[in-house]
Amino acid sequence: MNQQLWDRATCLAHLKKDLLRTLDSVDLLERGMVEVALAREGVMVLAGSPMFQVHLEDPEALPEVVALLRRKMPENDFCFVRAHESFYAKDLADALGFPHLKAYYNALYPADLPVPQTLRPGLSIAPLSMEHFAFIRATYHTVDDDEYIRERLEEGMLGAFLEGELVGFVGTHEEGSIGLLEVLPPYRRMGIASALNGAMVTKLRALGRRTYGTIEATNETSLIAHRTMGVQIAKDPVYWLFR
Repeated sequence: MNQQLWDRATCLAHLKKDLLRTLDSVDLLERGMVEVALAREGVMVLAGSPMFQVHLEDPEALPEVVALLRRKMPENDFCFVRAHESFYAKDLADALGFPHLKAYYNALYPADLPVPQTLRPGLSIAPLSMEHFAFIRATYHTVDDDEYIRERLEEGMLGAFLEGELVGFVGTHEEGSIGLLEVLPPYRRMGIASALNGAMVTKLRALGRRTYGTIEATNETSLIAHRTMGVQIAKDPVYWLFR
C-alpha cells in the first residue's frame, strides 16, 4: 500500500466537507474521544473502543476494515460501529456477527435556532442521578447494556417530572448526539419530549458543544417535525451496528 496515511487534521478537513452526515465523527475527533486507526483516500476508521466510526468509499478496502475492527473490538462485550455509507453496512454487520442494524439521520440544531422554553403547568426538568438508573434501564431498550446507561448518567442526563413524578428523560450518546429520549406512554403527545429535547440543547449550548441529535430513518413523523422546526437533517443516514 503506497498511499500516504492521513493525520487527524486531514481527517477532520475531509469529514467537514459533508458535515451533516459526519457530525458524529467530527465531534468525536474534536473532543479527543477517538483515535485515527486507519485513514487514507477512500477509507477511514476511527477507534474509541467499544465505539468505532467507519467511512468507506473504496469497496475493496472492506476486508481490511473488517480485519482491523476484529483486532480492536472488545470480546463478548457491548460494541458499537457506525457505518456512514449504505453499500457495505449489512455486509459489515454480517462479517462482524452484529445482530442489530439501524439507520439514523444526523440532525443539527443551528446555533440561532430557538428551542422551547415554556413548560406546561406541573412539569419540571432536572438533572438525573444514579438513583434513577433502575427507572431508565427498565424504560429504555434501544441499548441493552448496564454500563452504557451508567456512563450516560455520569455524563449528565435530564429528567422530566410531572407533579413530582419522573415520566421521561433525555441524555447524550457517547459520540455526543442528543438521544436516549424516552417518555412513558401515558404522558406522550403532551409536549414533554420537546421540552426535554429543548432543555438538553440549551445545556449543551451553554457548554459550548455542538448540538445535534439522531432520528431513526423510519420515523417520518419526527423527520417532518424537525425539518419544520428548522433543524438541518442530513441527506443520507448513518447505519448503527451493535451487539
